[in-house]
Amino acid sequence: MRLHATHFPDAARTGERPPAPPGPADPVAAPAIGLAYGDELPGMDAAGLATALDDAVTVGGTVRLDVSWADVQHDGPGVWDWSGLDRVLAATRARGLDVIGVVAYTPAWARVAGCDDEKCRPASYADFAAFAGAAAARYGAGGIGAWEIWNEPNNAAFWMPARRNKSNEVLKALAQSGGMLGFSLYPLHLKGGSDCTLDDFTAMVARTADLIGVDHIGLGSDFCQDQPDSIIEWMRNGRWTKGGTVTPGLGKPVLPPLLSWFKGNLDWDGIEAALLRRGFSAADTGKIMGNNWYDYFRRSFTPEA
Repeated sequence: MRLHATHFPDAARTGERPPAPPGPADPVAAPAIGLAYGDELPGMDAAGLATALDDAVTVGGTVRLDVSWADVQHDGPGVWDWSGLDRVLAATRARGLDVIGVVAYTPAWARVAGCDDEKCRPASYADFAAFAGAAAARYGAGGIGAWEIWNEPNNAAFWMPARRNKSNEVLKALAQSGGMLGFSLYPLHLKGGSDCTLDDFTAMVARTADLIGVDHIGLGSDFCQDQPDSIIEWMRNGRWTKGGTVTPGLGKPVLPPLLSWFKGNLDWDGIEAALLRRGFSAADTGKIMGNNWYDYFRRSFTPEA
């Protein structure tokens, strides 16, 4: 390191004191920090709840908690039990905490057919809206200052759980191993089922590209073109031999209505145009439309020298 002296010639001649060095910058206010407790708070005993909320006061004064439809209307559409949340909100008010409420999770009576998890989307959005409205009326002026609708609805594990859904960790591992992910065009695999829009589909593609990279994604497509309804029963049974009993809990095996923007193998151009509108470059769109699969097959199935 080279050291050097700083001279103040004018001050030396006049006897004036040299200017003082600048003082430290004003401290930057620490950002507010909160604690997310999910659905844990209503189930805590008094001591546990007090400790949890005191911790929230210490770290910043904000709590994020679930306003669980599955808990409040667990026993049916005409039965309401707000007691757990009432107790929690009374305790947050007493401490002056800011509260973010996450309206989410479906009671068994309100889920779509064949889905047996509280994270399943509602069969009726009107029923969910009625619950959300009741929650806002009860707590909007009494403790909850901000609201979220559902928790991670972009993640299938929190919207339409199924054994075939894969976690982000699995998808990242797939990409790191040089694998490929194909996007399904079968309506029941998509947000909104047969009503899934092309915009929603390309939004899913974009999120996945951000997660694992555009070089590892393509079109699946798991599309049943010109197939009879019996093909659904065969796929559900999971055996090569066709025929057999209907899988319990999944309803009658009937093919769903086709997507309005993909009714057959002549509709690829619409997806390509939509990917370009979404902001993918022409090169990346070409990768998704087929070049990635070509590269994957070339790497995977070319005989080694």
